[in-house]
Amino acid sequence: MSFLERKLNRKLFFYKYIYGIKTQPCTSCAGTGRYDSGRSPYCGACEGSGKEEYRGPKALKNIQTDKNLLEEIKNIEKDFLE
Repeated sequence: MSFLERKLNRKLFFYKYIYGIKTQPCTSCAGTGRYDSGRSPYCGACEGSGKEEYRGPKALKNIQTDKNLLEEIKNIEKDFLE
């Protein structure tokens, strides 16, 4: 695997799992992190943090473009090695 392929794989991972993720107050616990007041268990929806993650509008914008670039780089390397 070449450097450019590894670089594009890292970029795809970033865009797929990290880029564009935002947080909002949890709807099940109203942002408290627990189901009820007092000694109730931690919220299962947000794992006790009080915030839920959701994908923003720009989260999936660049994934298809990067997949096309990865295919182009593979073709260029194939031509170069021949």
